[in-house]
Amino acid sequence: MHSTYRSAETLLACRLVTQDGFEARLTDLMLDARDWHVRFLAVDAQNWALDRDALLTPRILGTIDEVRGRIGINLTAEELKASPLLDVGSGRAGFAEAGVLTPPHWREHWRARIAPEAGLDPPPPPVHAAETAPDLGAETALSADQMIRADNLRGLRAETADGSELRILDLLIDDTDWSVAYFDLRRAADRGARGREVRPLRCLLPPSGVDWLNPKTETLYLNVFIQELRDAPTQRLPVAGGAGTAVRVLHLAG
Repeated sequence: MHSTYRSAETLLACRLVTQDGFEARLTDLMLDARDWHVRFLAVDAQNWALDRDALLTPRILGTIDEVRGRIGINLTAEELKASPLLDVGSGRAGFAEAGVLTPPHWREHWRARIAPEAGLDPPPPPVHAAETAPDLGAETALSADQMIRADNLRGLRAETADGSELRILDLLIDDTDWSVAYFDLRRAADRGARGREVRPLRCLLPPSGVDWLNPKTETLYLNVFIQELRDAPTQRLPVAGGAGTAVRVLHLAG
């Protein structure tokens, strides 16, 4: 385990600051529910685009200062305002349920803003309806069905393989690749030493412990049993400022 991960709750409380000092608000993290990576950031640039957020990639983030609640972004204010806008839709991620998520001309838009010499390639180009050749592969584009907002995910019900219910408190993000390192889960009351429901259970579960997400029932189904979570070793919460919080951490192979 890394010494420190980023709490999604803490990240969403931070302000974004461009290279020339313009401030914007990070409104959400857009997660790919297939592999649990943060694919996009939803950003409110002080309502300059009315009710539509700008859509950014986490690759443009710079220094994260959780103490001051500020995250640097490697764009100027004008570049931020020229970013693609998040379409308003009815889907669970804020998009229409059908169609391709990636905005048109995504690669062209970011090509000049992400330095190739830094090893940061733009996201893959979108796949349009006419471009359905098999060699493009399923990973080329992201549809609304594959996405969920972090803010919507927090608070959802999680269910173990034997039917025990927990709630998703938070997500711990690995900022080296913007993957979800752990789901921070809580069972409101759990068994005490004599089997009585007397205390809450808080535990961290890696994505490999997730079976699937059912958007209709708003339930995250787990492939582990409640006793596995109870028996997991206790460690300190691996986020900044979490040294005083002990949680169960279930380590799974793969």
